[in-house]
Amino acid sequence: MGAILRLLLLFFFLSCLMSPSANAKNNDQLITECANLQDCFAALEPTVREYKGTFDRNISAIRSILQSRFGDEAKYALLERASGEDPKWRSFASALLSEWNDWLERDVPLLRKALKFEHGGWIANALGDVGSPAAIEALVEDLPLAGFSSQTGWALFHIGPEVLAYLLPALEPPSWEEVYNSSGDEMYSKYVGWRGATYLIAEFRSQATIIADDWINVATDRRAAPIKRIAALRGLGAMKGYLGEKSQLIRPIRQDSDQTISRQAFDTLILTHDISIAEEYAASCQPTGDKWDSYVFKSRNCLQQLSEFGANGHVAGEHIRRFLHSENKMEQLYAIEALGLIGYAEAIPQIESFLASPDWRHVYASIRALGHLRSRRSVGKIEEAVRNHWLWELQRFGERASTIMVNRQPFTEKFTNNIYVALAGRFGNYNSLIDFSQECESGIWLYRGGEITFTKPIYAPETILEFPDGKIIATDNGEFGGSLEWHPKQGDTVTLVADNTSYIFPVSNGYLTIHGISHIVTDYGFAVLVTRNEYGAWHAKEVARFPGNSRIVQRLEGDLFAANFYGRVITFSPDGIQEPALCDYSP
Repeated sequence: MGAILRLLLLFFFLSCLMSPSANAKNNDQLITECANLQDCFAALEPTVREYKGTFDRNISAIRSILQSRFGDEAKYALLERASGEDPKWRSFASALLSEWNDWLERDVPLLRKALKFEHGGWIANALGDVGSPAAIEALVEDLPLAGFSSQTGWALFHIGPEVLAYLLPALEPPSWEEVYNSSGDEMYSKYVGWRGATYLIAEFRSQATIIADDWINVATDRRAAPIKRIAALRGLGAMKGYLGEKSQLIRPIRQDSDQTISRQAFDTLILTHDISIAEEYAASCQPTGDKWDSYVFKSRNCLQQLSEFGANGHVAGEHIRRFLHSENKMEQLYAIEALGLIGYAEAIPQIESFLASPDWRHVYASIRALGHLRSRRSVGKIEEAVRNHWLWELQRFGERASTIMVNRQPFTEKFTNNIYVALAGRFGNYNSLIDFSQECESGIWLYRGGEITFTKPIYAPETILEFPDGKIIATDNGEFGGSLEWHPKQGDTVTLVADNTSYIFPVSNGYLTIHGISHIVTDYGFAVLVTRNEYGAWHAKEVARFPGNSRIVQRLEGDLFAANFYGRVITFSPDGIQEPALCDYSP
């Protein structure tokens, strides 16, 4: 099951938990009081008005009553409401009809009409139940408007690979961004475009290749309409590595006189991991991240794409190795991971050097890379790096990796936090190591013969330090980001740390500042030592990388601090992480 489908299932499950139940009184009225279908609809009015459009357990009971008492009369009356002017009734009727389960081919035109009123809505499941060519065409027509993560995408996936033969038209439209930018019309801002079809194709995995030969013929046919050729190339790209050696047939298209087609062929060869394109693509990737940037999307996308080339990406190794020298830590981490996944053993010495990093993510990424490289010679350095590491998950991971490598077994990764893997994937996902489920019910942690307790402070998202010649301003805007800035009375503002700043603590040699963010699958935190030289210039240096974001930090004594991360407590100072404190489990 692919990542996108796992996400769809997760959100579907969550909606089931959060959805309001239909009004029980209305169900009783439906059973005991309504003499005809119109009276039943009237009794359901309060339920319809409260319906939120998500799954509702009472829908099944209502459907059963209507179906058993009124049969086709109810079905077609609901279909009429599913295409009516009332949006609440459209949504509610579609939900009732989604599992009616006695649809016929002659119903397709009415179902198609209803789906146009609510793209990606529940009525798509009814078309999926029919599963005929006409029903598939109706769903494919809706897919660019609804996207794969909708009931339309769900219905097409469950019909099976036979839908692939109908998908080319859905691969033709431009993406919604292109439509929106060219027209400037707000009505197109929700247009999903052809990417929804590529997500569907990817979910079929190896089964998608049953249509590969047909689409290769379209893509290479110079007599075919350009948009058809581009659609075929997009579909082939969605097959990724499953296309295998057939990607070689796409290579000549790069020389096509139509530059749009040529560019699409280039993109398709990247997606299908064709060796002919690996080095050229890697050469176009450059480290560009600033020191504090935690969201280097361009670099991540490029390095992740190259990592998926596997052995075909070996020729790109030297280009990837440049990222190891980036001033941005995320680019370094992605490069370490990619070098391991393409089997670039030439980089082993450089990867080993990151095992000594005070940043636990460097150590984690390096162990993963050396494991994929089967570098048995690195086992001693791995064991040394994790033997007394403060992060117990990293100790356990390193020990397991060493055992696998010593026994000459294929390296497989065992993640601590599979929720993060499901939501964020594997590449570049370092939170997958951390167990965020720890609890300390006593609220007391033991450290060096003493106890640590926390009183949650009144959180102040902005802090100002005044100086004779200016001030330092710290801001924390949550998911919207923040910063630590020097505002001189004369001259330009200087950004010291471009990240949320939640605390500023004076220490013996400067100021210790706390940074980070926790939002959905993004969760990180770090401490920075801010100092000022004799000429008045400020300098910021990261001194501790935490297992997540903490807004509960306090000074223990002197320059020693403690931070609470979801039930675990880590002590640290301007010299770095010291050690974890242990929960007091005594009664």
